[in-house]
Amino acid sequence: MPGTGKTSTMVHGVKALLIRGSSILLTSYTNSAVDNLLVKLKAEHGRILILYASEDMKLCMKKFEAIAFQVSLGPLMFASKFVLVGDHYQLPPLSTEARENGMGVSLFCRLSEVHPQAISALQGQYRMCRGIMELSNALIYGDRLRCGSPEIENVKLKVSSSISHSFIITFCNVDSLPAFEEKDHKIVSNPTEANIIVQVVEGLVKSGIKGEDIGVITPYNSQADIIRLALNRLTSVEIHTIGKYQVRINVALTRAKVRITLKKLIMFGSCKTLSNVVLMKLLIEQVEQQSGILNVSNKDIKFNSELRGCSQTQVR
Repeated sequence: MPGTGKTSTMVHGVKALLIRGSSILLTSYTNSAVDNLLVKLKAEHGRILILYASEDMKLCMKKFEAIAFQVSLGPLMFASKFVLVGDHYQLPPLSTEARENGMGVSLFCRLSEVHPQAISALQGQYRMCRGIMELSNALIYGDRLRCGSPEIENVKLKVSSSISHSFIITFCNVDSLPAFEEKDHKIVSNPTEANIIVQVVEGLVKSGIKGEDIGVITPYNSQADIIRLALNRLTSVEIHTIGKYQVRINVALTRAKVRITLKKLIMFGSCKTLSNVVLMKLLIEQVEQQSGILNVSNKDIKFNSELRGCSQTQVR
């Protein structure tokens, strides 16, 4: 589950196995995931551990939920025992080709469903305030997530920006605007939504929020590029796609001296369009129950012609 200390748990597990004299192979979908674990091991030990293979090897696999089924079989053949670490609700197999060929379900997911008794679930999370955690519970985790401390549960972000108002979770609905996606081959962007996001970010900064405390997540690289160009004066604001942010958050959490907690969530999109997807419809209903839907109209925003120019630059 998110923010529950999976990497820290792996560090302690590796330490325990090393004390017992085991040799360990750590493997993951990305080099950065392994690097993050080694950074944390070094922070606790003051040295880098060299992990090697032997005939009686214990295998720890991190971010295993992102590894396609067939890719995971190779490393498993080298281990006498293996431990899979991850959360298949967070990140499915990343390979588009694998998903298109019927391999979109990871071994992690398959084993967790067939052998539920083998699962050790971490439930105390330190990444989200109570309001955002409750949304995650309602959509995915069935009230299993818990705040790890009263400080995490009650942390709040106070801003004066009207578009983000006082709610922890806000959904900015663009149904009243001509907010259509623009497509050029495989490049997808939405200049209108990008325009709104830019104005909200600028408003948050004017309200006293530091740029480095703001993160923008979008499904498309092209949309991220448009927003990044428009916010070129606010270079400290992090703007990434969903996949890149998964890695980025883990890097930040591993290396940060203080814990990073999500205090506010502002979403943008069309309620009408997104409601065609079952999970997104449930999300919108949950936010609506908390009066968190903000219907954005033309009078709420100022259209910036530069955003369309940014879009055209990216397409070319």
